[in-house]
Amino acid sequence: MCVKEKMDPIKHLHQIALGQGQDVIAHQKLDIAHKEGHWVILQNVHLMPDFLLELEKKLAIFALEGSDP
Repeated sequence: MCVKEKMDPIKHLHQIALGQGQDVIAHQKLDIAHKEGHWVILQNVHLMPDFLLELEKKLAIFALEGSDP
């Protein structure tokens, strides 16, 4: 997708391995992705089930607002 849209994958793709304190960074990267059309890969989500509940709510809000295509 990045190549098709002429996006630089280094600048527009964010990978976060969830664990201690990484939920804050994940939320920041998700906000950037929502506004600027970046991609976020969340790894090890099974380690943070509470984060998944927050993520579900955040994605519902993003859907209502309309994310950058």
